Amino acid sequence: MTEQIVERNEFISLENINGIHLEVSRECFKKRRKFIRATKGAIKVLPPNILNYLQKHNFTIKFVSKKYLNLGLYQDLFNKTSEELKIDGLNTENNDLKNYKKNGRAGLYIWGTKNIYVSFVSIETTLLILHEISHFLDYNGAFDLSYDDLIKIKGDDHINQTFRRCNDGKFPSMYVAEKYFIREAYYRASYSEFFAETLARYLLTKPSSNFLNRILFPFSKKKYIKTYEYMEDFVKNF
Repeated sequence: MTEQIVERNEFISLENINGIHLEVSRECFKKRRKFIRATKGAIKVLPPNILNYLQKHNFTIKFVSKKYLNLGLYQDLFNKTSEELKIDGLNTENNDLKNYKKNGRAGLYIWGTKNIYVSFVSIETTLLILHEISHFLDYNGAFDLSYDDLIKIKGDDHINQTFRRCNDGKFPSMYVAEKYFIREAYYRASYSEFFAETLARYLLTKPSSNFLNRILFPFSKKKYIKTYEYMEDFVKNF
């Protein structure tokens, strides 16, 4: 099979927002103002304890193209070919030049890192940023993992689960009870995705938030009774 070549990315540092670092790939530089605006919207709704946690870890949000996110990021980060990644089970679902635009991921957090990747700008970008931040908050393991360590964690379900804060005995049962309230099938597929999306929506649609956010991304205490209460406690006690 012919090796797929995706150009290595050069990142440009942007302004810091409340101690959170922003970087943009050179190919996305023209869209930086929209990216900055969406990021400000996400950081604005973070409570002080969570913002402090991100600051403590020198957290970075990186804006990249969808092509790079789906076809080049893992290769670039770990200096691996796409064929090597396929063997290890990484990045296989989106490693297709024909389908990544339709089916590829739009954001990503890789365990052990202190940054997230976001690949598009739209009305949903602020929610997407909060979703990936939520994956980072869910992660409860060591940082700066080697490639071999990452593969080991990904391939072992027991180890995999111990690295998630939401695997606390309570949340998985809530996921089973309330997952079908959320419309998008992707966020119903696993309790970790349900956790990231519901935490993001909780942060974005609190009573003090923008009214439009509550209309676009509904997450009410009347509907998500147990999950909403869980998120209240999670954020308060983080």
